[in-house]
Amino acid sequence: MFDAVEVHEGEPLRVITSGVPSIPGNSAYEQCKWLEKNDDQIGLLMLREPRGIPATCANLIVPAKDPRASAGFIIMEHTEYPMMSGGNVIAVATALLETGLLPMEEPVTEFNLEAPAGLIHIVADCSHGKVQQVTFQNVPAFAEHLDQVIEVPHLGKVKVDFDRPETWSGAIDRGVCGTGTCALMAVAGARGELELNEPFINEGLLGLRFKGMAIEDTEIYGRKAICPTVGGMCWIYGYSKWVFDEDDPFPNGFTFGDIW
Repeated sequence: MFDAVEVHEGEPLRVITSGVPSIPGNSAYEQCKWLEKNDDQIGLLMLREPRGIPATCANLIVPAKDPRASAGFIIMEHTEYPMMSGGNVIAVATALLETGLLPMEEPVTEFNLEAPAGLIHIVADCSHGKVQQVTFQNVPAFAEHLDQVIEVPHLGKVKVDFDRPETWSGAIDRGVCGTGTCALMAVAGARGELELNEPFINEGLLGLRFKGMAIEDTEIYGRKAICPTVGGMCWIYGYSKWVFDEDDPFPNGFTFGDIW
């Protein structure tokens, strides 16, 4: 049986707080890679229908291996086990604090989370037992390509233009996307359009916003990069219990091509 906190920031971000078996590995990264290679059943069970939908993400709360962290977490998505996800960081921090799994201090609670990508510092603004905003410093971000031309069916070769929906290809993120916010800041910085410590607002398709900032320049593998911070809010909309029935004909869930 799994206990979960159902959270959203436009897209559903499930936080599994108990029932997680012991996972081999000396870090969240090693545990993440072990699951990806050896045991994907929890991910399939919690993400696919009938327990999930294509937009669902899930996070496994695990004991931190890094002594500087208050908790660890492993991110599961339909196509991969990401090393880092901004929206999921905010969801995990919100769930841990509002359920009392980590102590909340008002007006500000600070702690570290261990993600597969490494240690993530959290600053949570709290009031009346509720998390009002979570701000975190992400791992460095850089622009791999600028003005990349892609092949789009029925349109040919085009440059992605966020003001022209006909150039979009693939699934559309319902949430604001913390990782995407960092990517947009990296692109703006590479173009010389974003100064250090300049506020950067990223608004998603639903009108929700994350606030970002590039706080430092750095270098990753010879590429100019930024050290970004992102702040945003998630909302808890439910608490759930999930069971595994040995007679269930779909222990790994199922998918249909109409919405996947």
